This record gives sequence, C-alpha cells and structure tokens, in this order.
Amino acid sequence: SLDIGSLISSFHGFYMLEITEPSAMTTLRKDVASMIGTGRYELLMEMKEEGETLNIYTAGDEKVIDSFVFMATDTDGMQFICINGAMNRSDVEKLIAAAVAK
Repeated sequence: SLDIGSLISSFHGFYMLEITEPSAMTTLRKDVASMIGTGRYELLMEMKEEGETLNIYTAGDEKVIDSFVFMATDTDGMQFICINGAMNRSDVEKLIAAAVAK
C-alpha cells in the first residue's frame, strides 16, 4: 500500500478514462500527443513490458508539478489519468519509484 494522502490535498482536478474501443483509443492517442507536443510536458518515465506501454508526463518546474499525465496501453485497451494541482515534485517521484518497485 502507498500513502498518497499528502498529495490528494493538492489536487485541483482528477480525470480518468478507461478505453477499449479502438477508434476512441486512436483519438485519445492523438489528443495526448498533441497535448505533449506543446512542449509544456516532459517525459518522467516510460516503461515497456510484454505488450504493455506506460508513459508518465509532468508539467511544472523543478519543485512543483502542476499537471501529471499517466497513460498505459496494452492489447485490451488504454488507461488515461490526468491530475492537476500543486504537487511537490520530489514526493511524486518517490511515490512513483515505490509503486514501480512493488
């Protein structure tokens, strides 16, 4: 279990989609690529394993993340999460490292 209580209080918006329809997946991929392509977001982590791809992007500065985008794709569908807020970058990076290690 991961303690995310300290981060939740900093959220201004939380958006989550789970998509299995191929055309909707194509549309979401294009929309995310367009959003990431603005230069505002940076790739925090990319992981590929056995047909699954995970990308995590952040926007903000070296201390605060004001937008966090998580997109996971596999053969069955796609999961998209976007969190907006004022999250401490080091707390988010520690949380991700702990989650990946499990």
